[in-house]
Amino acid sequence: MYNDDVLKAPESEAHFWEMVEANFEFARHVLEDYPLETREDAIYGVDENGSPRTEAMEVIAYRKNSVQVIAYRNTSEDYEQRQYCYDLGRAVLPIVRRMIDSRELTQAFVHEWGKLQFCHGYLASLVFDDSDGMAQNRGAAKRAAEMSVDDKRAWVARILARETAAGRMRKEAERVVEDLAKQFRDAGGYGPGYPPDWFADLLKDNGTLKSTYGKGQMPGTSLEARANCVEQELPPLEFHEVQSGPR
Repeated sequence: MYNDDVLKAPESEAHFWEMVEANFEFARHVLEDYPLETREDAIYGVDENGSPRTEAMEVIAYRKNSVQVIAYRNTSEDYEQRQYCYDLGRAVLPIVRRMIDSRELTQAFVHEWGKLQFCHGYLASLVFDDSDGMAQNRGAAKRAAEMSVDDKRAWVARILARETAAGRMRKEAERVVEDLAKQFRDAGGYGPGYPPDWFADLLKDNGTLKSTYGKGQMPGTSLEARANCVEQELPPLEFHEVQSGPR
């Protein structure tokens, strides 16, 4: 951790190089041990293994721990210097390391040292930045995720209601949903508003319907209300109606 010890004037040449070593390690730690946070990570976060979360609804619970990354800042490209400082700092690190090892206190060393500390200072400020400049974007992502689930539930409810009204058991009706979702997924989706992933997200890895759309969360008594909870046009309830969808 940074402290006032690194600000003291060196008492001797040996002490000078000792302080240089300590400050170099601060810079190396930031440049080599902390990843650049992406825009997607800043909105959705990462899981316990450091991998980006893939479930859209996890944005509800996400709040990033900024001390684990060089934080993404929601600034314009004209002012964004993270990548530049990251690349420059990492390029300078081995040069400065060789100069320290050979104790080269030269003009070249001062020049390279200045570049390294400039990059380190800029990036370290983002490591300790615990503000949340992506809150508005995260809220929008949350609302979009919730709306997407509502759309899916409405579409699934319409199919289930139709099939159960025709006398099918619930499991049989769910298989109709599964088959229809796979058909649209494999055909490239339905128009620009419903890509293949929209349909794929209805299914588990084994091809069965996710529990979000199962009897536990969507009982038969709720199907009518679910079916009418959205106003926009949804994909058709039969694949052969319009396979490619509106363009």
